[in-house]
Amino acid sequence: MEENDPNFDALKDAYEKVSRYKESSQNDYEKNLMYISAGTLVLSITFIEKITPIQDAIFLWIIVVSWFLLSTSIGINLFSYWLAIHQADKLQDSINASMTFDGINDQIKENNKLLKRVNVTTLATLFIGIICLVLYCSLNVLNMSKKRSDAIPIPSKGSEYLEKGRTMSPLFNPFTSQPTQAQQAQSDSTSGSSSSQGDSSKNGQ
Repeated sequence: MEENDPNFDALKDAYEKVSRYKESSQNDYEKNLMYISAGTLVLSITFIEKITPIQDAIFLWIIVVSWFLLSTSIGINLFSYWLAIHQADKLQDSINASMTFDGINDQIKENNKLLKRVNVTTLATLFIGIICLVLYCSLNVLNMSKKRSDAIPIPSKGSEYLEKGRTMSPLFNPFTSQPTQAQQAQSDSTSGSSSSQGDSSKNGQ
């Protein structure tokens, strides 16, 4: 973009708009990173006990790593704010020292490269921290589900069992198996009542 270009004013205006849009987007990006990191950290610490009790949890080191990464993401994000302010102060000093435009632009490019690396590190620690949190919750939910299924007693043969919500007794085949205790008791009581009725009939005669 040169000053003798007939479209210089239009190009300069477009460049300034793009610069303002980029600055606004970068500020929103850093704020959203901060909100997501802090929100995820606070919610995980607050509700982790309700998801998986600590005394029954497995792979506790994963949640510790997750909290460490989320905290690191918040710290690096705060550092990026301080770094941007520090770089702006240095640029002001360079301008006051009558540095050439090329020198100022080179310094801005170097500052932007450093800020980009810091922002990428912030995003990476946030992303890995969330993955560790999801992994920890998934493993422990599966573990708790397995414990509950193992705690359900398996009915033994010959005992009453539940099928489709109703209590049923096993069938008795007199030719192939022996009667259960409940069936034997019922048979004895029936025989006893029959014999008592027979005795009373004889006495009456």
